[in-house]
Amino acid sequence: MIQALIFDCDGTLVDTESPDYDALKEIYAEHGAELPLDLWIADLGTVGAFDRYGELERRAGRALERAKLLADHEARYRQRVVAQPLLPGVRELLHDARAAGLRLAVASSAGRAWVEGWLARHGIRELFDCVRTRDDVHRVKPDPELFLSAAACLGVPPAACLVIEDPPACAASPCPSRCWPMWSFPPPRCAWPRWRAWRWPSCWSECCRMMNDKGRRTTDERKLASSDQLASIVHRPSSTVRRQTAMTPDHPPVDVAKTRLVARRLEEVYGPRTLRPGRDPLDELVLTILSQNTSDRNSGRAYHALRARFPTWEQLLDAPIADIYDAIRPAGLGNIKAPRIQQTLREIVARRGKLSLDFLDDLPLDEAKRWLTSLDGIGPKTAACVLLFALGKPALPVDTHVYRVARRLGLIGPRVGAEQAHDLLEAALPPEQIYAFHINMIQHGRRVCHAQRPACATCPLAAYCDFYGQHPPKV
Repeated sequence: MIQALIFDCDGTLVDTESPDYDALKEIYAEHGAELPLDLWIADLGTVGAFDRYGELERRAGRALERAKLLADHEARYRQRVVAQPLLPGVRELLHDARAAGLRLAVASSAGRAWVEGWLARHGIRELFDCVRTRDDVHRVKPDPELFLSAAACLGVPPAACLVIEDPPACAASPCPSRCWPMWSFPPPRCAWPRWRAWRWPSCWSECCRMMNDKGRRTTDERKLASSDQLASIVHRPSSTVRRQTAMTPDHPPVDVAKTRLVARRLEEVYGPRTLRPGRDPLDELVLTILSQNTSDRNSGRAYHALRARFPTWEQLLDAPIADIYDAIRPAGLGNIKAPRIQQTLREIVARRGKLSLDFLDDLPLDEAKRWLTSLDGIGPKTAACVLLFALGKPALPVDTHVYRVARRLGLIGPRVGAEQAHDLLEAALPPEQIYAFHINMIQHGRRVCHAQRPACATCPLAAYCDFYGQHPPKV
């Protein structure tokens, strides 16, 4: 017997998807290209399945300014989507379902600020017992984790839930109008043309029929409904479920799915990055110390002046602090950095018997990090810079730009400190994306997501940003 309905949001409660296609199709046309519907469809209900601007460049036969394209699309999309009403019959369906004693939830691959905003805007938030978004899980659709999380939140077994979706990646089961019971996961793909013709009244009548139709379930479906995968999530005390799904009161420590999505979007905007390690790790260590709390230009000037004064690092070991201070003056904070550099070099010699960090290349990443951060005054950012830029190891430095942008986007929780962010964000990304993510996050922080007065209205990441969802510019 069906006890609960779990709804998708975009394209199911509100048609936020047609405006996206129409805006993107318009941009393609302006560049003399056509946007095939099947390519755009591939990105629905999931993340990163279609490189929309890479495809446009390929079809247009030339490189394009992706940041401008993203900002243009965002403006056109906002103009179209802001006035979108609920789809026909949605409000009536929700009230009928509540009157029938069913529990209701939303399970969406979009961000929480986006989903909650639409529900509140149309006055239907109070009709839902639970809202689950990509902020609550590690894997988004078509993986069933969102639906299983929603079922756990409702306290209803998955086999007693009916999931109502529209994306082709998650649609069409025995119900021809895009309604299917959760026990039929994973559903087969459906034919896209039905999406345009789909309307709620026919869907609701089919849902009612299915709620009273127990004959659909096969033996295999019953086994799936009682499998260990589902039981591990659903059949736990409610307090355990709450602790698992609320790692902090508002946000998990790191949103893996969103972090990977943002990494891909940043590459679309700022382009791919190629890491070319080669600097001596000891040189990189000194340069990174000099770069603290100053610009790259100033730290570079200070580094070259220091090398001109002391051609070898051995000469610096016993040099007067005043001479080191004078050489690194352009970097600022010389009274702190001069003794720190000298003391760090002396400590390396004391531990290793010589002034070299080449041995780090032979250590596993975690061990190399521990060794560097055990040096007095060397934190996780400095250690990550040495390992990434000098040795090409997939360590992620989190500077002020990376940390600020990550917090605003909601990649990390509000209680995550800068030191914790290094390990959390690094673990969320594939090793091959670490370097590009670091550089592009810095670029984005400098160009768009400023510490004061961020340029949210033209931000290409606005659709994924918690800060933007809470502080949208006036349209």
